[in-house]
Amino acid sequence: MLLISFQRIQLSFLLDWFFVFLVTIGTGILSFVSPFERQFRIDDETISHPYVDDEMFSGLELALSGVVFPVLVISFYHLFNRDLKYAFHQAIMGICVSVTLCLFVTTLIKVSVGRFRPDFISRCQVNITKVEEIYKSYNISNQISFGPRNLYNTTICTNTNKFRLDEGRRSFPSGHTAFAFSSLTYTSLFLAGKLHLFDGNFILWKLIMVIIPNLLALFIGFTRLIDYRHHWQDVVVGGILGILFSSLSYFYYFPSLTSPEPHIPLQGRLRKYNVYQDHPGKTLPIFRDKNKNNEDYISLSLLSNEEEESKQSK
Repeated sequence: MLLISFQRIQLSFLLDWFFVFLVTIGTGILSFVSPFERQFRIDDETISHPYVDDEMFSGLELALSGVVFPVLVISFYHLFNRDLKYAFHQAIMGICVSVTLCLFVTTLIKVSVGRFRPDFISRCQVNITKVEEIYKSYNISNQISFGPRNLYNTTICTNTNKFRLDEGRRSFPSGHTAFAFSSLTYTSLFLAGKLHLFDGNFILWKLIMVIIPNLLALFIGFTRLIDYRHHWQDVVVGGILGILFSSLSYFYYFPSLTSPEPHIPLQGRLRKYNVYQDHPGKTLPIFRDKNKNNEDYISLSLLSNEEEESKQSK
């Protein structure tokens, strides 16, 4: 019965990672779908800003801020506390769920809405001759300056770079901002729980540590406005999506920040398989650990370090 419980809980972890993998693949497939084709006016000032090749916050910098930084924060905390086990797994799983779900929903909205970026006209490189032909094709008085003769689609664009044109129609919501907040807000929540931010002691440095990741996410959102990659509404909605999914994912795996032990992940799955309560000394072959002879082996302990030390001392 014990072996069956171990096999079931292992399978449940693997299914979680498989789900994350499927969502990631789905997001990748959606990113190749051409966005909804909208019509636009060539004199629309909101989409007539210049196209900037060198973004203020590059893709590499985004990866370092939204992937490497949070993983390092989580890893260093658990290394420092010698807790590369169940709590570490849940923390990493939580941030992966937050980012993958947020990016999937964001990409789905992008291709469904097809909003033009502020620099779309610059990307399009309008063919004025084609515009005049379309304009004259409508048998309407020249005194009329509205209606279909002033609305065009991408057929008037001379830019043959389809990727750049499609990207120019993926403005809403901001993917960079959604990604940043889904990752960095989760990191802020992680720090708030581990540092016991709401324990009633009101220690200022803890608050500053918790705020820093969110400030970085906010800065990333501002750079999207500065580079004319997004309208302000895109950034606001992207931020809301990121905060929503990061909060949902964090509190799916961890208790309330005001709970007595906000640093300890929820134990529901361990109790479900009668592992935590009935067999607290057992391990699952998932993560690296040390045995009594200080030899490396792969395991996932179902006890915290304090409980293990207490058990060994007895």
